[in-house]
Amino acid sequence: MRIEDLASPGDSQSLLRPGPDTIYEELPGGRRRPVGRWLAGGIDHNEVIDDNSYRGQDNVNPNQRTGLQSLKNYEDISLIAIPGRVSSFLQGEIIDHCELMRYRVAFLDSEPGTTLLGAALADVLAQRQQYDSKYAALYYPWLRLRNPFPLNPAQPDEIAIPPTGHMLGICARTDVTRGVHKAPANEVISAITGLQRALTKGEHDILNPFPVNINVLRDFRDHNRGLRVWGARIISSDPSWKYLNVRRLFNFVERSLELGTQSYVFEPNDVFLWARVRRSISDFLTGVWRSGALMGTTAEEAYFVKCDETTMTQNDLDNGRLIVVVGIAPVKPAEFVIIRIGQWQGGSDVEEEI
Repeated sequence: MRIEDLASPGDSQSLLRPGPDTIYEELPGGRRRPVGRWLAGGIDHNEVIDDNSYRGQDNVNPNQRTGLQSLKNYEDISLIAIPGRVSSFLQGEIIDHCELMRYRVAFLDSEPGTTLLGAALADVLAQRQQYDSKYAALYYPWLRLRNPFPLNPAQPDEIAIPPTGHMLGICARTDVTRGVHKAPANEVISAITGLQRALTKGEHDILNPFPVNINVLRDFRDHNRGLRVWGARIISSDPSWKYLNVRRLFNFVERSLELGTQSYVFEPNDVFLWARVRRSISDFLTGVWRSGALMGTTAEEAYFVKCDETTMTQNDLDNGRLIVVVGIAPVKPAEFVIIRIGQWQGGSDVEEEI
């Protein structure tokens, strides 16, 4: 994220002015002046950076890949975002990258809009209609925070920033405190002053439900609950993959199984190996179930592992293929709390739903 310094002296690097962390000293007579940290003027030619720069160039030599393509060199990445870049070309490239790499999810910013209130609902809905992927999530609206480079430090103003940078941090926080199975929603958005647009429940009911699946950021300060993420969905038309935490849980399990079974490569492909594989994967999935990521009161209800004559044919064995079939029952988020209340009198009641 780059912020333009409106009071910069342009190409000149000879002038200095107070930086964003202004420190004041008091002079004789009570007058105060800014001192301490300073910023030099200058230019870094960031105006030449465009969507193609972020996309980068692929190359058979990994050391010569640039931009988004260079991330192919790193296998442990689980989330991808380019905050502030909202062109359909670049967002499509991010989605394609995550689908190609299989274990990554793209976080997309909504349109910033051209007014102080940001993009209108119609603009964001039109943006959403451009994509359909099991590996991407879209967030709206943009956030607001204090301008770190105000023209007048005594009268600071606010700027709008894209939400995906904060969302990556929120995901990292919930991954550590709860796990990838916890939806990164109903979480407080810290270090901001507000949202570019305060959305109502009616607007939320247009944007978030399936199949639109736009993740809305809401202002609940009137209810003493702060600013919160109020959606955890994937922009997919497939109802089986509409939840972000389910997508990330499968990414985690699939990647873990891929790495964990490498020790069985070139082992004799017989019943003894099949038993070891079943035992190893079951031990791992039992731990996942005990962490609260899977449904069921018993491990048998949470997952199954098959690796025997029913999963492999003689042709598979002759061609060196070890085939394991795994099924898991992921926990899905409780998005809606529905309360039915009624008048009870001598066995009869009138129900009302809230």
